[in-house]
Formats: sequence, C-alpha cells, structure tokens
Amino acid sequence: MIVVLTSNYDGAMPQMAFQMRNEFMKIDGASVVFIPSQTKVEDDEFVERYERKNSLIPFDRQYATIAKRIEAYNPKLVYVCDTNLITGRIIQHLPKSIPVIMTVHDVNAHPNYASLSVAIKDRAKQPYTLRALKKCNRIVLMSNNSYEGFKAKYPKLSNKLSLIRLGAHVPVVEDECPPELSGLNGFILFFGRLDKYKGIINLLKAYEKKNAQIKSKIVIAGKGTLTEEENNIINAHPESIILVKRYISDGEMIWLFKNAACTVLPYIEASQSGVLSMSYHFGKPVIVSDINGLTEFVEDGKTGVVFHSIDELADALVSVPANAEEMKKDILEYHDTNLDWGKNIRKMLKEIE
Repeated sequence: MIVVLTSNYDGAMPQMAFQMRNEFMKIDGASVVFIPSQTKVEDDEFVERYERKNSLIPFDRQYATIAKRIEAYNPKLVYVCDTNLITGRIIQHLPKSIPVIMTVHDVNAHPNYASLSVAIKDRAKQPYTLRALKKCNRIVLMSNNSYEGFKAKYPKLSNKLSLIRLGAHVPVVEDECPPELSGLNGFILFFGRLDKYKGIINLLKAYEKKNAQIKSKIVIAGKGTLTEEENNIINAHPESIILVKRYISDGEMIWLFKNAACTVLPYIEASQSGVLSMSYHFGKPVIVSDINGLTEFVEDGKTGVVFHSIDELADALVSVPANAEEMKKDILEYHDTNLDWGKNIRKMLKEIE
C-alpha cells in the first residue's frame, strides 16, 4: 500500500494527488489518497478525507491523529504532493520505518506573493518546513530549474533529491464547453490563475501590436485579479479577447485544451508549468517566455515557440496557430518521452530502491 497525501483542496494539487494515486495503483496494486474534507471530488474506497486546519501550536494533536490514520494502512511509502505546513506537520508524526517522499513545487515564492505579511508567515513556518524536508527520505523537484534552485538554497539536503518532470494532471471527466465559448474553437488559450507574475499584460500588448494579422481569438480563463490596464485592453476588443474570469471546472478545463489551437504562457517567473504539460498531452503547441522554468520543456520551433520580446510574442500569436497541426506529432512524441507520469515515477522508484 502506498499513501498519497495533499493538503490542497482545489486547483492542480488534488488533480496531481489522484494522478499519483492512480499511477501507484498500477505499480503496486494498492494506493489511497488523503485529501482535505472540502475537496470537490467523488469519493471511492481509496479516498480518505481529513479536516484541514493550519496551526503553529507546537503540540497540536490534530496532526498526530491524521498520521495515525495513515499509519493504520501500514504503507510501504507515503508520497506527499506539497510542502504546506499541514502535510509537513503530519509526516513529523509518522514512524521512521515508513519512507516519505515529498514534492517541492516552488523553491521560492512567486513574485506577486512576496508581501510583508507573506514574508512573516513564511518566516514562522520555515522551521516546520525544514523539519519536514529533513524528515523525508527523498525530495522530488519537477524541473531542472527547481532542482538547481533547491540545491543552492538547501545544499545540505542535496543528497536526497530526485527529478520527475511535471506531467499533465488529466481528470477522468466528460469535457464540457464553457457557456461563454459556445461554438468556438481554434483559439489561443491562456489558462490558469490570473496573477501578476503570469505576464498577462505582455500578452495583451502583443495582441494590440498585430491584432489585424492575428486570426485566432484569445481566451483568458481562470480566477484572479486583473489590473486596470489589462481590463481596459480586454474591454477594447470584446470580439477578439474573451475573458472567462471564474472557477473553471475539470470538464471545462478538458474542453479548453481539446479545442484550443495552442496555449500561451507569457510568464515573468515560473518553476515549471502544469499548463504546458497539459497542452502537450493534447498535442497543442505552446508559446512561452524566455525563462528557465519553461524553456527547458520546449523544443523551439517543434513543440512550441520561445519569445524574448513583446514583438516576438506578437509574431508567435500569428504563426503558431497556423502551424499547430504540423507540430502535433513532435509534441506528442516529446510528451511520451519526457512527461509520462508512469514512466517517470517508475524511473524514480528504481533509482531510489
């Protein structure tokens, strides 16, 4: 039995947890996933829910209680999908005889989270995070960029590191067209939380440079906040830029990737990207900014286009949708070779066996 644990109840992390559980089932024959009680997924016999509560109280017994429930499965391995305070404190209560592997997605906080309040919270949580990392038998990073960044930040833990390139988390659901996009296909897709570090303003400025030549509509889909400048540009092009600013269900997410011509990731900073791997899963090329967390996953001109300026991004918005079908074979081959969860997990387990 392998236990998969996450403390995130929405977004990509629960999807990753179920993806890992399903892969471990294929490998080991038995796996159960522990998720927060408010996670919106259907229960089955291999799902355990627990109450999610953040606490910095040193001897808070809630974490020991969850650890006891995990221990009752007598797992040969516990795979932790995140480095949150909750999961870090749970594994502190597991006996040393149970191996623990933990995934670190972001070695450092994204720029838009770098406020004073976040810095204070991170400082308070740091001792717990460090204890959790020391407790783990292995620590998994999901890009070369993150791997090297972690080694630089935690050199004493570098002997514990493994690399699994981030694959696509694909929920097993029926695709569902968002009502805002009825009848639309072949669009350029920006998908994900609307955050400052995602570079949406650069995408919009690039569109304005060549909007007469860009034949595909742009769809921006996800929750979050836009700046006044971003809203003004979107409102100036209501027929060409469609904003779906809300929670996107799993079925809608699948529909978006299936029906897009390509995806665009104009990020200012990134450790890696689940949007990129999802795009590849469906054979869709990507347009990405020239940052290490993205470019290491792109064969420029074959699986996507790397841009270095707003002018180059504008050119890519014209050329990539037109050539998307020709790029599909290379994209699917790249995905199968580099981003297949099953292959990569088996490789990791073999390396650390």
